[in-house]
Amino acid sequence: MFDFIRTHQKLMQIILFVLIVPPFAFLGGGRSGFGNLFDHTEHPAKVAGQPITQQQLEVAHQQSIDRMIQSMGNIDRKLLDTPEFRERTLSELIDERVMANVVVRDRIVTSDAKIADWELTQPAFQENGKFSIERATQLMEARSGSKVAFEAGLRSNLTIQQLTSLIPDSSFVPKKIAEHMADVQAQERDVSSLVFKPADFSANVKLPADAVQKYYDQHADDFKVQEQIKAEYIVLSRDQVAAQVQVPADQVSAYYDANKKRYNTPEQRRASHILIKLDDKATDADKKKAHATAEEVLAKAKANPADFAKLAKQYSQDPGSAANGGDLDYFSSGAMVPSFDKAVFSMKEKEISNIVESQFGYHIIMLTGIRPAGTKSLDMVRGEIEAELRKPIAAKKFLDVADSFSSLVNDQSDSLKPAADKFGLKVETVDNLTRTAAPTTPALNNPKFLTALFSADSIKNRRNTEALETMPGTLVSARVLDYKPSVRRPLAEVEAQIKSLLIDKEARKLAADAAKAKLAELQKSTAATADLPGFSPVKTITRTAFGDVSSHAVPEIFKADTTHLPAYTTADLDNGEVAVYRISRIGIAKNLDANQRNQAVASYGQQFGELESISLLNYERKRADVEVSKTYANVLKPKADDKKPAE
Repeated sequence: MFDFIRTHQKLMQIILFVLIVPPFAFLGGGRSGFGNLFDHTEHPAKVAGQPITQQQLEVAHQQSIDRMIQSMGNIDRKLLDTPEFRERTLSELIDERVMANVVVRDRIVTSDAKIADWELTQPAFQENGKFSIERATQLMEARSGSKVAFEAGLRSNLTIQQLTSLIPDSSFVPKKIAEHMADVQAQERDVSSLVFKPADFSANVKLPADAVQKYYDQHADDFKVQEQIKAEYIVLSRDQVAAQVQVPADQVSAYYDANKKRYNTPEQRRASHILIKLDDKATDADKKKAHATAEEVLAKAKANPADFAKLAKQYSQDPGSAANGGDLDYFSSGAMVPSFDKAVFSMKEKEISNIVESQFGYHIIMLTGIRPAGTKSLDMVRGEIEAELRKPIAAKKFLDVADSFSSLVNDQSDSLKPAADKFGLKVETVDNLTRTAAPTTPALNNPKFLTALFSADSIKNRRNTEALETMPGTLVSARVLDYKPSVRRPLAEVEAQIKSLLIDKEARKLAADAAKAKLAELQKSTAATADLPGFSPVKTITRTAFGDVSSHAVPEIFKADTTHLPAYTTADLDNGEVAVYRISRIGIAKNLDANQRNQAVASYGQQFGELESISLLNYERKRADVEVSKTYANVLKPKADDKKPAE
């Protein structure tokens, strides 16, 4: 529990601090050369006539990936850098712009007092546990250029949060309806099944002699191999240029001296604890019993301090630390709940506390380590400072280098080698490129770049493409080495595939017909059916707990007419299989107590509130006149009500 709190507190600090995305590219206006490489006429989307530019989308996309990596840990960036993830980012940008327009239209504001309250509670703005105006201003300026710009963006975000929270917070479902829905959700049904598999009917399929040829002729496009290109390419990135920038040592020292407070580290303490949990609705009797248990464990701990970890594994009810002997690792003051924090930072090393009460229950704490406050040395942060100072220098140098790079690949368009030699780049080769994808090379997986590479001039004359920005701070030029036009695979090559497909299709029909006939037979039968031949053993399922019963079948089982039992229904399963289900009993889950019913009332209220919020957002999207490019057509689809309460 405490591990979870501390870990997510750090995550929330990261998420809250990365609030403001500058609504502009890093390039200045009025430049020729590299600046003109950007396409300012084609935008991913427009909201009320105002564009969301490709640069804004890419910056937000990369920052979304960064946040996902920070929250999920060690994950390959390539798994997130996908068209689907970029579409999600664009959808979020559209939603933010739509709601920002609503805020302005309806004159909704966030007060200065709320801005101040937010700033005062941010750990990133604190030094030694107290708010520091100097540190806050420094971080605001680093993020947004100025305190005024940061607070303007913060005000917009907090106002949107206020607006979007109004509906879920005010939504409710009448208790009787929620209780009825909880009963329906917890309903049990006893079922057994008889499965009809297409494979069992394949031998009965007889295809006409011309079936394969006819299918081949009617589905010509299905057997086409896309046109493909083998190309060589070079990549010039901002990171490559930055790596060549040297920051003078005296500038690093001067920056360190001017910002020494930034590198202060507060005192940290390491503790282990044993938690005897208390439920939110614990009675006085429950509290008395839990306290007695805590006293018993405390006596054992103080009698044998060396056994603290063993006692934590045996008695602690904190799932986040019990398995580790109660260890919570090092943390700063303010990371834990107040009573726990106060106890830890008043103890001596190796000391065991008396019982400490918090909203989670009763704690027995052992202080296992102390790291005194201090200041990181210049050597410890030299790399961090150099990277910070290198950014503006590299950005300016990249603009100049990019201009020269662009000119060179255009002027000497019959080879990439001159540009590669001048800028120290490696000429790479990639194969199997199509008009829509570069599967193994993210830097090439850009619609505008692929269009340029597949242009008639590029294919026929084998000239370098112009230098195109395929990702933020990344320029690419490529040249066609080999081109394979689109062709249809010969019938002999795909004949077996077509035959297998047609047999499977017919076998599925036979399986479905057999299941349908069996269903009709059972529904008409009046004979005892306790032990139906071929049916599986009886299983008890609910809508949410159905074991190895197919998830495709569960909706059909619970939609079936059960006026008379046993009742029968069919369901399409995986791989074309069809099952007949026999429902022999209906009941309510036995363990649905008052607490679960109360949770259901709150849960359904929240779900309906989320549905209403989605409806509002879809409505405001239409009012805002949202336009998206064809590349991102899916983004215009209404948000799915995928959180519908169960029927």
